[in-house]
Amino acid sequence: MLNKLSIHNYALINQIDIDFKDGLSVITGETGAGKSIILGALSMILGGRADTKSIGNADKKSIIEATFYAKNDAEIDKFCTSNDIDRFEDNNFILRREISSSGRSRAFINDTPVTLQQLRDAAIRLIDIHSQHQNLLIADAKYQLQIIDSIANNVNELNEYKTQFKKYIEIRNRLNQRKIEISKNKENEEFLRFQFDQLQKIAPKENEQEELERKYEVLSNAESIKDDLRHVVNTLSDNEDSVLSQISALKSVINRLNLDLFNAESNDIKPRFESLYLELKDIAEQFGDCLSEVDSDPKELQSIEHRLNLIYEANRRFNVNNENELLKIKVDIESQLASIDNSDDDISALEQKKKSEGIKLKELADKLSQTRIKAADQFSSELIEMAKPLGMSNIKFSALVSQNKMTIDGQDSIEFLCSFNKNQSLNPISKVASGGEMSRIMLCIKAIIANCMQLPTIIFDEIDTGVSGDIADRMGEMMKEISDKIQVITITHLPQVASKGLIHYKVYKTDNEQYTTTNIKELSTEERIEELAQMLSGSKINEAAILNAQSLLNQQ
Repeated sequence: MLNKLSIHNYALINQIDIDFKDGLSVITGETGAGKSIILGALSMILGGRADTKSIGNADKKSIIEATFYAKNDAEIDKFCTSNDIDRFEDNNFILRREISSSGRSRAFINDTPVTLQQLRDAAIRLIDIHSQHQNLLIADAKYQLQIIDSIANNVNELNEYKTQFKKYIEIRNRLNQRKIEISKNKENEEFLRFQFDQLQKIAPKENEQEELERKYEVLSNAESIKDDLRHVVNTLSDNEDSVLSQISALKSVINRLNLDLFNAESNDIKPRFESLYLELKDIAEQFGDCLSEVDSDPKELQSIEHRLNLIYEANRRFNVNNENELLKIKVDIESQLASIDNSDDDISALEQKKKSEGIKLKELADKLSQTRIKAADQFSSELIEMAKPLGMSNIKFSALVSQNKMTIDGQDSIEFLCSFNKNQSLNPISKVASGGEMSRIMLCIKAIIANCMQLPTIIFDEIDTGVSGDIADRMGEMMKEISDKIQVITITHLPQVASKGLIHYKVYKTDNEQYTTTNIKELSTEERIEELAQMLSGSKINEAAILNAQSLLNQQ
């Protein structure tokens, strides 16, 4: 329920705070007083487009804030949880929009910054603003389907169908993609087999190229490498004057020395020298091992050179850098060839899967259709009964359900057909209904779906345009009946409708030397009689109008 609406620095509004109550509230005011400005501000809360021209004082921000009471609202609780938004302890749910003169817009929910889409998603769960141009929705096929689904209360059936539809589409897409892959592979099959045969002959091995290049480097320079290694080994260990021999002699001398006679830092010299000797000895042995590994083998060198040339040529031909990439290409080609060889089995399995999932989908679509057909019959009957007292005594109406190609919403299309005169055949509502008839039918629809949609608040913006007298009175009564289930706020020019309200607000303008501002106030009983009398008689209020206004209020 909408508890409070605060508007600051928006168009002609300087600052207004409106406290709303449950039931039916009416808003009246002369044309141009600013009723549409209030609705425009409220549309900002619903995520409407921000317009800097709507900012009153360019030096200040425009701020619109709506406070809703949302206790035990499962939808709002779920929204807050999924969007990481805290709930207030008083169960108030606050939407706020701030617009600066630079055009920057910021949105908040419970003082938490949110995106504009999050603001829209929250607002759509709380309030429905029905303006005159929305009457056109009644001719929209998608809106018609939403109405029938809300009456059918088929959320479970619809969700089950949508899940299966997505599964079916995924299988269908896989099948189509598989056919494309197979067709493409078959076009290249001869070339793929040629490439695979070449790679089979080459038989690349992982990291082979690097190892062969290392061996080639050693074998192609074997004599030079062996000379260098012999020199190192001889110098280190293989003669009486070798480094190790001299260090060994030094070690004997050092061991005779009593280093304790010197400073404390000299105590570790002996173990350090011993480590040096052992490390150098180990190095000499490793160089010896390297020398033993080097061998001049022209045949092996020729074999390695031939193998490397094969790999280099394959790298060039397949446009890769090494044999590991060749292996990847080989695996990929092998996979494509296996796909070609197994293509018939794959297609058969996928087609069978598609068929079985399609059967399940059709069963769920038929189940969903049954809920809609039943709801459409119920809706048609209720709308006729509701519309007849609104000056449409000859109305005939049918929500026609027909089956078409299956989509994410099911296999059904809905079309609202009606006629308003005797002996007139049913036609699409958009072709036969006048503006006034559209408004009355839309009011009936809102009355029927008030419970189904579970909206806490609905705002009617002059939905009674084009009617008067007894029909206006009946429309007002219908809004009052809707307000028994949900909060209703209606903007009206008709005294018959205005008199039905539990609370009556008046929008008016005031002037000073510099500005014209829009204001709103809740009317007392006396002020309300005066307002109704003015709506009845115009600017000059006479005694008859006063009595008529009192009579209207007394009837409630």
